[in-house]
Amino acid sequence: DVPVAESELVQLNGLAESFTEHKDMLNMAEKLLDKGKHHMKRDLEQKVEDYNTSITDIRSNSKSELPYGSDKSVDDAFIRINKYRETIANLKVEEASLIKGLTIFGTPLPENKELTSLNKDIDFLTQIWEITSEWAANWDSWKTGQFADLDVETLENVAGNYVKRVGKLGRDIKKWNVWSSMKGELDKFKD
Repeated sequence: DVPVAESELVQLNGLAESFTEHKDMLNMAEKLLDKGKHHMKRDLEQKVEDYNTSITDIRSNSKSELPYGSDKSVDDAFIRINKYRETIANLKVEEASLIKGLTIFGTPLPENKELTSLNKDIDFLTQIWEITSEWAANWDSWKTGQFADLDVETLENVAGNYVKRVGKLGRDIKKWNVWSSMKGELDKFKD
């Protein structure tokens, strides 16, 4: 037999009590962790709600601020479009942050239809205003050029390409004044 030191016997006798204290401490830590998770999830849900409200407000403002009409200059139109592109980029950064947090809880961030719609509008506006800008540049060069230097066939081909591009966009943006105005300019040129 090996003699056991008195200090070790005291530790052995206190082992059951230490184990109970340890279990109690683990249970308390688990409760604190659950409470923290609950608060964190609630805060995250509030941030998602705020994010969606922000998108709704931005989309609402975009309907009056974006250049859907032809009453803006090309430069002003692109300034407005780029402002919204920046806003969307900032929203995407915020969205990425929210997705990280939601992933912890196994919750996906549903697609925001208003943000998707705004993105589509920005893309279509960019296209129609690029066409408007290109057409204006061509028209200005033709107006100020020498009449003898104009090649009617080339002019018709260039105009035909613009008519195709505008016609294709018309499937989606026919109700926008900027589209109607551009189509009217092309129709006037063809006549």
